[in-house]
Amino acid sequence: MADTTAPTDDLLFRGALDLAGLVRAGEVSARDLVEASLARIDALNPALNAFVDVFADEALEAAAAIGPGDARPFAGVPIAIKNNRAIAGRRMTYCADYMGDWIAPYDHNVVARLQAAGFVVVGSTTLPEWGILPWTNTKRFGATRNPWDLARTSGGSSGGSATAVASGMVPIAHANDGGGSTRIPAACCGLVGLKPQRNRISLSPEIGQSFLAADGVLTRTVADTAAALDVLAGPEVGDAAWAPPPDEPFAVSAARAPERLRVAVTVSPPLDVPVEAERARAAREAGALLASLGHDVEEADPPWRQPRLGELFTALFAPLVMLQVAQARMIAGREPAEDEMEPLSWALWQLVGSMSALDTHLADDEFQATLRELANVEIVARSVQKYEVASMTDI
Repeated sequence: MADTTAPTDDLLFRGALDLAGLVRAGEVSARDLVEASLARIDALNPALNAFVDVFADEALEAAAAIGPGDARPFAGVPIAIKNNRAIAGRRMTYCADYMGDWIAPYDHNVVARLQAAGFVVVGSTTLPEWGILPWTNTKRFGATRNPWDLARTSGGSSGGSATAVASGMVPIAHANDGGGSTRIPAACCGLVGLKPQRNRISLSPEIGQSFLAADGVLTRTVADTAAALDVLAGPEVGDAAWAPPPDEPFAVSAARAPERLRVAVTVSPPLDVPVEAERARAAREAGALLASLGHDVEEADPPWRQPRLGELFTALFAPLVMLQVAQARMIAGREPAEDEMEPLSWALWQLVGSMSALDTHLADDEFQATLRELANVEIVARSVQKYEVASMTDI
């Protein structure tokens, strides 16, 4: 890891569940944890630029109210929230000039659930403007650095959260993911990043459902991620759709030894783009590792390259991300100006302005038909395999 001088505190590199256990047992106080977190933020953030805002006084006050024996699963553990989710009384900027310094009058569902689980919110983290790009470097707040190498990115869009966890500023941070925004930073920083099933975690109160976006966390351990998912999962009043509840807590499932899996490795992209040899080799090496662990691994060429797939996705993705700009327009009471937006954001805003509602709905229909066709291919393939196995048994 890069030499970023800071107070040494190994506690903050332990898992969130472990830290909560120490607080519950009275071996360390919540205030001690929060103070250690704030000290590392103060020392490291000037170089790493992971935080938009730090809530030192409020975090210390919240920590002071948490004592030994607190039964909440994460009582006293510091956490950071990505700055595209509302925290009551705090500014939500999307790291965009046009958003200004709007103060949210409410807590987003994920914030409310994390706080109810005992987490202490110490601040909000950076993201690319409107959460669009897979790296975190904005005109408004500058570049967020990877703590392992300051010349490299932490990915995006949850880059600030990844940097905060990887550098030990917090043991866990909120993230969200559409096209890799939790998983890319996890890969860049050596963390655990899960994109949950769609509609597993409510997007309340702003959105009823999303075909793409899902909230979650960045952590150091699978156990922490599973336990956090148990906290975050579940519908809220007004949700248009929700995933069925699991048969058992995610933490229980995560603790069980994995069964033998069928894994398909592919280096064939769904879009007509080149795949670098180094990346193809890394995918195959990952498959070989899984095979060495006892899983059934085969290389596959999915039939997912369809005409106009990129065009259809853009017709859905652009309105989804530009909805945030439209909401900012309601707050500002005026149209955005080109100099208030980064080039890609402005291009998407112009594109959406040229589309009709019918264009988006038609693209959705075509996109869903393509996905159903792909899913049916997989279902048929599984059915054939089961038939072949059954036939072999009868011989």
